[in-house]
Amino acid sequence: MKRELSEQALGAKNIRKELKAAFPGIKFSVCSESFAGGNAIEVDWTDGPTRTEVERITAKYKHGNFDGMTDSYTYKPDSAESAERGGAMYVQIQRHYSAETMEKQGRELCRKQKIEYEGNATRYLYGPSDCDRLSVHVYRELAKKSFKTN
Repeated sequence: MKRELSEQALGAKNIRKELKAAFPGIKFSVCSESFAGGNAIEVDWTDGPTRTEVERITAKYKHGNFDGMTDSYTYKPDSAESAERGGAMYVQIQRHYSAETMEKQGRELCRKQKIEYEGNATRYLYGPSDCDRLSVHVYRELAKKSFKTN
């Protein structure tokens, strides 16, 4: 007897396949779960492509949107294609950065601003009124960058 995949497991399987083809060399963690009242797919990776690049692939696997104002979930119009590829109510993605990438970007920002690199304790990157830690600026810069391999 052949075991049939749940819609979220099928969606996770297909997301994994598409991400591998689109971003060779990048390791993605793609997990699915079901819970009372719904299901979800979670995608995590380190460095690699931007959130926007990954969302171009994962967006089609999301069945709809939650509206917090009305406390309701609105489904996209159903199609045979959606049923064939699988998916979930919630498709969540999370990009992480390696310590090496964080440090490299931090050092580069400090070099450009001609200030001493003191790790995350570095402050005032953009002058005396800038109270953000260096990591805040590093995250902003890295969010815009895509890395071809880990």
